[in-house]
Amino acid sequence: MKRIWSRIVVLVSIACGTLSSTMGFAQPGLATASDSPEAHQQAVVLVAMTGNDTVDSQLRATAEALKQRIHERGYRDVDPARLNQALAEPGGIDSLRDRVQAACVLRVDVQAHDAFGVSLLLVVQTAAGEQTAQIQSSLAEVSAKTVAAADPLIPPAQTKSPAEVPSPPMEAVASPQSMDRVILLDGTVLQGQLVGFAGGQTVTFRTEDGNTLSIPWHQIQQILPNAKADAGAWNWGQKPAAEKVDWSQRGGSLLTLDLQLQILGMMARSDHPYVVQYPDGQTMRFTGDSPAGGGGGALGFHVGFMQMAIPDPSEGDMIWAFRVGTGIDIGAIAFAHRLKNTTNIGYLQDGEMQTPLKQEGGEIAWDFAKVIMIPFFLGGQVGSGRFVSDDEWRGVMFGLNWHPTYTAAKPDSLDSIRSFNYLGVQAHVDMGSIRANQPLEPNFQVTVTFLPQIDRDAMFASIGFGSVWY
Repeated sequence: MKRIWSRIVVLVSIACGTLSSTMGFAQPGLATASDSPEAHQQAVVLVAMTGNDTVDSQLRATAEALKQRIHERGYRDVDPARLNQALAEPGGIDSLRDRVQAACVLRVDVQAHDAFGVSLLLVVQTAAGEQTAQIQSSLAEVSAKTVAAADPLIPPAQTKSPAEVPSPPMEAVASPQSMDRVILLDGTVLQGQLVGFAGGQTVTFRTEDGNTLSIPWHQIQQILPNAKADAGAWNWGQKPAAEKVDWSQRGGSLLTLDLQLQILGMMARSDHPYVVQYPDGQTMRFTGDSPAGGGGGALGFHVGFMQMAIPDPSEGDMIWAFRVGTGIDIGAIAFAHRLKNTTNIGYLQDGEMQTPLKQEGGEIAWDFAKVIMIPFFLGGQVGSGRFVSDDEWRGVMFGLNWHPTYTAAKPDSLDSIRSFNYLGVQAHVDMGSIRANQPLEPNFQVTVTFLPQIDRDAMFASIGFGSVWY
C-alpha cells in the first residue's frame, strides 16, 4: 500500500468534501447558530480523503455512517459559524475539540491505501480523554468496520436539562479578519465567505458582492479559509503529494522472452554428380559444386537475461541494456537443386555414327526442406525515447547481437546440410513502453539476422516480426 501522510491539509480537505452536517456547517434542516445545541451534546466528525476517487467514495460513505451513529447517540452538530472560525484559528486539528467546545470529536486518518483496501487510524476525543483504534479493511467493508470500531469508544451524549446547565452568555460573532478563498480547477479565484457544505457534494460560498453560489466539489482545486490571516491558510482541496516512483526495481537483471514469425532464406553449395558412359560399357564419375537453396518461413522462440539500466526521470531519458540468451527457430522452405548429369558417348563405325551422343539430367528440381536453427546471442541495446509520466517511458530500442548459430536443413531427396556458423549477426528494433510497476511487458520487435557462408557451409538470412517481453 502507498503511504499517504498529510494530516492537517488532508483532514481539512475532508471536512469540506464529505462531512457536511456532521461537521456542523449550516444546511437546511440542520442546527444553526440560533438553535445551537448544548456543548455536552455537540460532536464533530472528520474523515481524511486521499485524492483517489474510488477510495474517497467509500470514505464519504464512512463519514455519513459515522454521522448517523453520532446522532443515534444523542449528539447534535456544532454551530457552523463557530466551527468555521475554529478551523481558521491556529492550533491544529488535535485541539479542535477545545476550540469548538464539543463533547466528542471523531477523526479518521488514512495511513495507507491502494486499489484493494485502506489502513485507517480512528481517533475519538471526549471528556474522558483520547482513544484510538487501528482499522485494516477492504474498500467494500471500510464503512462497516469503522463504525464497529467507533461504537465502543463513543459515550452517549449527556442529557442535562437547561435548568441544570447555565446558558453561556451570547457573544457576537467576530467579524472575519479576512475573506475565505476558493480556487477552481480552471484557475478562477473566488473571494468571500464559506457558508456550508451539502452532503459532501457541493460547497456553498457567498462572494464579495453578496451572491451565494453552490459549487460542485469536483470543480474545486483549493479552499483556503481565512486566506489572508496571519495564522496561515489550509489548502482544503489540495491532493496529497504524489510519492516518487522508484525505477530501481524495474531495471537490473530481467528475464526476456520473444516470439517471432520469420521470412527465411537459405543458400548452399551441394554436391553435383557428373556421369560419362562409353560404348564399351566403361563409366566415369565426377563430382562438382552446384548452387542450391530457396525460401520459406519459420517460427522462433528465444529466452534470455537482460541487464538494463534505467535513469531517474529527472536525470535523463536514455536506457542501456546488455542481453544474452538462446532459443530455437523451426522452419520450412522450398528447396531447389540440380539433378545429376549423364553423358552417353556416341559410337562411330565405318564413318557413320552408330550410337549418337546423348546428354541427360542437369534440370532444376524442387524439394521440401525442413530447417532447425539453435542460436546463441550476446549483445547490447540502447533506448531512445522519453518519460511521458513519472512511471512510464516510451520509445524505441536499437540492438545489435553476435549471433552464432547451429543450423540443420534436410531436403526430401538430399542428405542433411549441417553447420555451426560462428559469424552470425543480428540487429533488432523494439518499439513500445516500459512502466515502473509492470515487469515483463510486451513490445513490438523487428529483427534482421544474417549467417554468412563459411567455406561450403550454408548461408542463411531472415527477417522476423513479433513481440518481445522484458
